[in-house]
Amino acid sequence: MHRLINAEELLDLMLSHLSLSRYDQKFFYNLQLQNVLPRKPITTNQAALFTKVVKKYNRQLALFKLDADQVAELPWTLKIIQSSPEYTHAHISIENDQLILRSPFRQAFVQDFRDKSVMIWDRENRYYHTEFGLYKLKAILNSVMKHYQDIKLCPAVQKIIDDISIYDEESCWDPTLTICNNNLYIFNLNESLASAIRNIELNTELSTLALLASYGIGVSESLKKELQKIYSIEDLTFAINRQAIHEVSDIAGLADKLKKIECEYALHATIHQSSETRDEYHKLLAQYVDFPIQSTNMRKFDYPAKQFKMSVILKPMSAYSFTSAGCFFAGKIINLVNSNPIEIK
Repeated sequence: MHRLINAEELLDLMLSHLSLSRYDQKFFYNLQLQNVLPRKPITTNQAALFTKVVKKYNRQLALFKLDADQVAELPWTLKIIQSSPEYTHAHISIENDQLILRSPFRQAFVQDFRDKSVMIWDRENRYYHTEFGLYKLKAILNSVMKHYQDIKLCPAVQKIIDDISIYDEESCWDPTLTICNNNLYIFNLNESLASAIRNIELNTELSTLALLASYGIGVSESLKKELQKIYSIEDLTFAINRQAIHEVSDIAGLADKLKKIECEYALHATIHQSSETRDEYHKLLAQYVDFPIQSTNMRKFDYPAKQFKMSVILKPMSAYSFTSAGCFFAGKIINLVNSNPIEIK
């Protein structure tokens, strides 16, 4: 039976004789090398985590006739100092144009955060950091909120969040068209997107909404409510979403929607249909519209969408594996569905 007097002796025993997990072993080694050997104080956070970790190894400690709950409460000979508030809660701040994140150690958070590669770990100062950016702040907040309930924000970060929430009930982290004081604004534009849409005049016409949607710009809930007073929900939904759904048999209705968004080119791509069936469909559609329609097998084709301001791809709803580069250049992808019941004779 081992007679232990203090937590330092317990730490030495566990490092020498127990099989520890990688994270626990790293924590114990850091305690020994950075605090115990140089006789530097430990924080209340470190002491609490040590107690918690020790209790995990009750079975291994029992082999040495030690009770994990009892030895976990052994006193430290080192001085224990109060942890800084920045390390007792997740704390996000902006310092010298850098986003800084300090947080208590949690294995699940460390793994999740590492996978996202959003920030860089500063080993010396023991915090995460990255250049400031609104998208980065959004990603950091989303990750931190998954793992910590109590999050402290510096005044600068809090002001950014407050400023966004003033304009809309939604925190517009993504590029979003909204209305404020009867004026239209797009929130959360980055430099590249702002340059790409610089020649688009902001208005509430369906063609403009569809064009903005092709750039990944959504519409705020408050603006949607106003637009529903002007347009049918069906027409509005079709315009503001880059992915749309339409009945394959309703050719006239599809043509009407394409005209409203000022479509200039359509590509009808299928997998299983014969070329005759496919060509027949686009001939029927061509009776209603005056823009070019191309029919092709969607497994391989050259898509000339860059030539057109608004172009669409018509494809079967079931073709989930459609990954052609054409999808990225098309202004809208329309999934054609057949809701007619199957008659069994």
